[in-house]
Amino acid sequence: MLTAWRDHLSPCASTPKPTSSVIVVGAGLAGASTARALAEQGIQVTLLESQSAPAQQGSGNAQGALYAKLAVKPTQESALHLLGLQFSTNLLKQLPPQEPPLADLCGVLQLATSEKESLRQSQLIDAQIYPASVLVPVDADEASRRIGSQTPFSGLYFPDAGWVAPADYCRYLLDHPFITTRFNQTVERLTQCGDSWTVHTHQQVFEASYVVVCTAAEAKKLSAFSHLPIKPIRGQTSQLSAHEQGPQLNTVVCGDGYISPARSGQFCFGATFDLHYHNSECRESDHQININHLAKAIPAFTGITPSDCDGRTGFRCSTADYLPLVGEAADFDLTLERFAKRRHDAKSCQDTEIPRLKGLYINVGHGSKGLITCPISAALIAAMINDLTYPLPKTLIERIDPARFILRDLSRRRI
Repeated sequence: MLTAWRDHLSPCASTPKPTSSVIVVGAGLAGASTARALAEQGIQVTLLESQSAPAQQGSGNAQGALYAKLAVKPTQESALHLLGLQFSTNLLKQLPPQEPPLADLCGVLQLATSEKESLRQSQLIDAQIYPASVLVPVDADEASRRIGSQTPFSGLYFPDAGWVAPADYCRYLLDHPFITTRFNQTVERLTQCGDSWTVHTHQQVFEASYVVVCTAAEAKKLSAFSHLPIKPIRGQTSQLSAHEQGPQLNTVVCGDGYISPARSGQFCFGATFDLHYHNSECRESDHQININHLAKAIPAFTGITPSDCDGRTGFRCSTADYLPLVGEAADFDLTLERFAKRRHDAKSCQDTEIPRLKGLYINVGHGSKGLITCPISAALIAAMINDLTYPLPKTLIERIDPARFILRDLSRRRI
């Protein structure tokens, strides 16, 4: 059994609860979105980040696609992705113009680059679940016209989607008078002192009414979250100069990978998916994987070599069921006690309330879908803290509840 997280808490003096203050830990897309959602509601936010600048890890790519792979038969995962896509695009439509742009809702074209994907898309079209405002089927000729370059594949076109520059977008989100950013602050532990939380970094102590942890897989280093089944997945993106004689793309194209229209004279494409290699240095072999996927989707890119590419690596944070972990943290030990009967009857204790670590929240596990799940998840946490109307239905909130894996593992007699 895991060591009780309380064993790591130090005694604290009785202090009055700060008024309307929140500490957000992590300055990637989840943390920046959470900080901004709270600040927009008039909450004073202190954001702590271990790196020297925002978006240095998985959110640091030059561009990312607003990508939602919808299921033929509606699932909770696809429902979350569709709601998140619509929520994110509505936010992006409100961005102020600037150069280079932070985002462009130029559309996303999902190509059917395999027989399996072609069958899935045909079934999705036949099911007639989604209106034309969400997706439009296109043949290879129409796909080529929308791309601005030839492709041999048909696909699904998402007219109200596009791309975002995640690192610059994070910096934009954090530029708010109610947000104070503190960089080079590695959080080592959390202590609960009455109705307040104290956050201990390697050099300072911070206190607030609420804490929201948004540090991806690093969240497991904090004892309150050490039980969570989250893991880092390495991804390498490639960048290529957009020469005038080369393809000039009109829309985001997704197949086995993705590529966005050029920004600041550079194409960004990728990304690899590696569970086992954890080095952050770029590899030529990964550039070649990205090139192969790109050239298959858009043959005009045939002939590119790894030596033509720059790039970067980042580490996505994935969960066991590929849904994020969003909400108030569960008290691990008390949950084990209160739901112990689930070890013998998986359906027992259905009306039992999950014990919480009051005031401690988490927002991690967005994988490669952070651009469509981080903003709506941030809005959910802000609504929970401020007791406002939630942006998601109860069924979806339960599916992304950080307590769900404790209940699952009890039912499966793993703990």
